[in-house]
Amino acid sequence: MNPKMTNPVTACPRSIWRSLARSRVPSNLSESIASVLAFTSMCVLLTAPNTLTASEPADMRILTKTTVVQAPIEAVFEAWSSHEGLRFVSEEHNVELAIGGPYEWFLDTPADEQGRRGSEGARILSYIYPHTLAFTWTFPPTVPELRNRDETTQVVVRLTEQEEGQVLVRLDMHGWQEGEAWDRGWDYFDNAWGLVLNRLKQHFLEKEAHEPSREEEKRWTTNAGVEIAVVGGQHKRQEFQVDIDTSPQAVWDLIATEAGLARLGGQQPELELAVGGPYRFWPGSTNTVMAWVPGEMLGTSGSAPEQFPNVRKSGTWSTMDVLPRDDGGSTLRMTLVGWRDGEPEWDEAFDYFLSANPVWMQTIRDVAEKAGSSGD
Repeated sequence: MNPKMTNPVTACPRSIWRSLARSRVPSNLSESIASVLAFTSMCVLLTAPNTLTASEPADMRILTKTTVVQAPIEAVFEAWSSHEGLRFVSEEHNVELAIGGPYEWFLDTPADEQGRRGSEGARILSYIYPHTLAFTWTFPPTVPELRNRDETTQVVVRLTEQEEGQVLVRLDMHGWQEGEAWDRGWDYFDNAWGLVLNRLKQHFLEKEAHEPSREEEKRWTTNAGVEIAVVGGQHKRQEFQVDIDTSPQAVWDLIATEAGLARLGGQQPELELAVGGPYRFWPGSTNTVMAWVPGEMLGTSGSAPEQFPNVRKSGTWSTMDVLPRDDGGSTLRMTLVGWRDGEPEWDEAFDYFLSANPVWMQTIRDVAEKAGSSGD
């Protein structure tokens, strides 16, 4: 897998859906943007380092841990997301790799101690195989004030392939509040997640990972410079990438704020960075935020035009990544997942999005670069 190619859905006026549906590849960016934004979902990842000053609120704090593992990226993802894989840290767990599925690790305590065995109640918020997993996380019994109130944080694990078969594992934990109990929770997980990553690293040092078979993959580049990849198999997905000659922060502000969505043509856009919060490019949209890392990652649910009712009902989801370039510019990446294979409606919708998503990428690039050149 090429590490460069990893990763707004809204209700759209019928006339626009029909207009775009008549053309597989919209020819006019300014006329097509509303349609593209009406079915695309978004997750943004900036890899610029986080900084925190004493004046920043607690909910802007991010507990970050990293390690490098010698193993295939698929094997590392399985270690975080499967029953067999999670044995590196816990023999007992209840995990289902599905949106909203349980993500519970159980400690070595008596089974009758309900609510005290580990991360009971934690659930999966989003995932992009094989490089992103986001989930809620509970507090330990040693911080009863937060445990008893069912307070949670959000954890996002991201995997990036390195040279020589290595994988960079980055864990970000956020959603902190003010108070002494929250500070104790921070101290607890500052130690605990470090131990978990050390166990993960040691696990692959002691046990040779099985080399998984790579899924079928096709790649090409459009005349507009958008790189596209289609990956088949169990985790069928679309991947897109484009270079943008402006800073990562400028791209983030464009696609992850209400003001930015308005500049992209949104009508009364609404965005709230909260699990289940609105991500609306048009009034009446039902799309929501799934997972994010402040300043780095935003994930939303997907949708589809009216001619794909089952896709629209079941939904897809996606990620977008904004990576800094050495020259000060950015690389924007997008991955769209959640597809069913072998069903005509889903196959037609897959082709539909495959044509329209590059237009969305082009539009972001054009608006971002125009704003950069004008100094806005």
